[in-house]
Amino acid sequence: MSSSTSPPSARFTPDSGSEDESDFEGPAGEIDQSFRLKKSNWSRGRNSSQGFASDAKHKTSPERLETHHRPQVMQRNSTIRAFVPYTVDEEGAVIRKFDRRLVLFMALLYMLSFLDRSNIGNARIAGISEAAFGPGVPFYLSFFYKREELAFRTGLFISAAPLATSFASTLAWVITSLGQHGPIAPWRLLFLIEGFPSVLVAVFAWIHIPDSPDKAAYLTRRERRVAKLRLRKEVNSTNQAESMGLKWTEVGQTLLDPKCYFTAMMFFSCNVAFSSLPVFLPTIINEMGYSTLAAQALCAPPYLVAFGVVLYTAYLSDRYRHRSAFLCLHAGLGSLGYAMLAIAGWRRWGIGWRYAGIYLAASGFFSAITIIITWTLNNQDSDSKKGTGVALLNVIGQLGPLVGTRLYPDEDRPYFVRGMSICAVFMILVGVLSLGLRYVLMRENTRRDVAYSRVNGEDGQGLVGGRSEKHRLEQFRFML
Repeated sequence: MSSSTSPPSARFTPDSGSEDESDFEGPAGEIDQSFRLKKSNWSRGRNSSQGFASDAKHKTSPERLETHHRPQVMQRNSTIRAFVPYTVDEEGAVIRKFDRRLVLFMALLYMLSFLDRSNIGNARIAGISEAAFGPGVPFYLSFFYKREELAFRTGLFISAAPLATSFASTLAWVITSLGQHGPIAPWRLLFLIEGFPSVLVAVFAWIHIPDSPDKAAYLTRRERRVAKLRLRKEVNSTNQAESMGLKWTEVGQTLLDPKCYFTAMMFFSCNVAFSSLPVFLPTIINEMGYSTLAAQALCAPPYLVAFGVVLYTAYLSDRYRHRSAFLCLHAGLGSLGYAMLAIAGWRRWGIGWRYAGIYLAASGFFSAITIIITWTLNNQDSDSKKGTGVALLNVIGQLGPLVGTRLYPDEDRPYFVRGMSICAVFMILVGVLSLGLRYVLMRENTRRDVAYSRVNGEDGQGLVGGRSEKHRLEQFRFML
């Protein structure tokens, strides 16, 4: 039967060895929109059977047709909405390389910095103290991963902290044991051995860390293209295609946005607990009646458990695309742990109750920190807002250690009931704030659903090139 026929829908994927892949680039947002075919075998009025004649002559199978017919410049009204410029396997290979080469390296940097930081607690028994450290790496990772991929990578990064703390405690136990009869004071030897690797790795960090996904030296040319293209949907939904650099209007909008202060206050509250227990844990365990060396060794198991809990929590949070439930759960877990420490000290319960509370507290606040940072980044609809949100998070949140490091004065030993009670209250506050933010975000998503439907209906925004600034903003949905 002779008729004018449009080409069949097909998923077009470029050849991996293609030298010229510019056919697959265009203004952000076009990947999911209309692509028209130039020099098509299906011209108007042409018999559809003729359109496939040459393919039959060359024994081209339907499967090979997918890669042989590449999309070209738009000339007619045939559209292909299922166009995907890379395969699932290609995307997976890029993600795995970033996980191995980038995230694990950043985790190493954080582990080394936290290794040195944890010595503050281990050396406090000798009367030494130092300031805390606040990371900004998750914001950087948001340029390499999608929203639903970020929590697990942030978890890999943050989990280096409990891993380093457990390692530092064990290493500190060995170093201080060996250094007791040496020419260098044990606490000096501790800082030298655990702090020096950070100096060496800093040199490699300058060389190894890429500025953007498409500039990673360890990716092939094709992989760099895939790394860039796979984030196109993220870029388009956040309206970053039209302009680059910091947008001061968006900075002001973020500073006036109450949602940012929810997460900042959660970060502050969690940092009170996050900064205090790791620093003072050797002292706390020592006050339980253990020797100095035994106290340092007993610090390791709770943090090894926390390491596993952080990774599993972050994985589930990404899998279900949900933040508030996991944050509320672990805030409650952390609060319960601190409450056990406070009540056991107040009621003079056995050492086992207090030591069990440390496991719950460490697992709770490390996981909560991971979700708070990720949630802050997930719910900003532009890079300028993400940067401002993280800056605000740190400015307010890093005030927490100023409170946390003063919760264990000498007059409260050996049980530190007041400090434990205060940390329990702050972890409860984290849970309450997370529920409040969830409510605010649910209302905003509902409002945007209504507004997006109205804009689509009135302005015909579904057409190519018809997107407006308002339309892009209404498309963005907050992650709960």
